[in-house]
Amino acid sequence: MKWIAFLILCSLSTVSAQEMYYFTTKDSVHVGVKKGNQVIVPLEKHRITYYIDFNEPITTPIFELPGSFVNKPFSKEQVATPVNTIYNLQGKPLYYTLLLDNGSDYYQENVQRIVSLDTGKVGFGNDEGTIVIKPEWDFVAPFNYGYAEVMNDVKKQYLDEEHWSVVAKSAHSFSGYINKKGQIVKPYTHRKHPKDYMISETEFLPYPFEYAKKEEMILKDFKKYYNVLNNISLSNLSTDGTKEEASLQFEIIRSPSKYFPYYKILAYRFQRVEDSFTFLYDEKEQSFYYIEYPFHISNETLVPINNYIINRLADICEAYKNPTYERQFTFDACKMYNEWSIDSK
Repeated sequence: MKWIAFLILCSLSTVSAQEMYYFTTKDSVHVGVKKGNQVIVPLEKHRITYYIDFNEPITTPIFELPGSFVNKPFSKEQVATPVNTIYNLQGKPLYYTLLLDNGSDYYQENVQRIVSLDTGKVGFGNDEGTIVIKPEWDFVAPFNYGYAEVMNDVKKQYLDEEHWSVVAKSAHSFSGYINKKGQIVKPYTHRKHPKDYMISETEFLPYPFEYAKKEEMILKDFKKYYNVLNNISLSNLSTDGTKEEASLQFEIIRSPSKYFPYYKILAYRFQRVEDSFTFLYDEKEQSFYYIEYPFHISNETLVPINNYIINRLADICEAYKNPTYERQFTFDACKMYNEWSIDSK
């Protein structure tokens, strides 16, 4: 029995030694990363500027540490400002994240805006540390509906003391749209597909989503939830558009990978991302799940889609009982709640 206990302890020690953690010291204001007793990123490089959980292991293929290696202060007029450093699991710095609000740029359509360590140019990286669009632009907008606006030779134009926009700096300035392959796509003047991306009344980009047969079948299966999900989404919406115009459009924006074993289905309204309606599909279980931003996958954040629908319908049904409750789009939420509750049993 003693030998068995010894072997178990050795096994646990080996597993623990392989886990990677953020670390600091009692009197330090800096953060580093260790793998067991091996220092992956030394303590003195990054100063703690936001909350870090030192008890949770790093389970993602990349990790982020506050601050960058840039020695000189950035000009207030610089358009793209780096804020934090992204590392791979070997402790190699890959790129900086772009400053947005008080932290790193958010992931949208699975990518975030990044700044090159060498050039300061802007591109896109995914949550596995892959640079999907090479940093070669002075500034870029987030991806939406499969496209991102990119700019060169631009400057800041302040709207007030805190807010600014990006404008052309000279006659040689460039602004255009790229797809997920980084290719510049020129707009055409009329719609060729009902789901083409509408930039303006006279500018359209091709419908960007293409699916293999398997993905088509997933979306076909997902259609059985469309009516109820759309009603839920419209229940608290106020818009100048009609119900048809304001209805959701669902697209698959991610396939399974080593670190992300799901298909990801994202909603769009008026061809803009509606990330509060994000769903995952588990191919092995053939099950759909709802997940909330920031999309950290755990037993707590993955909600079976039927549970999500029933809970939302219950909330809306209760709200509709209030005689002062007025909304632009309503539906018989209580009836639909009863139907879904019965079907789920």
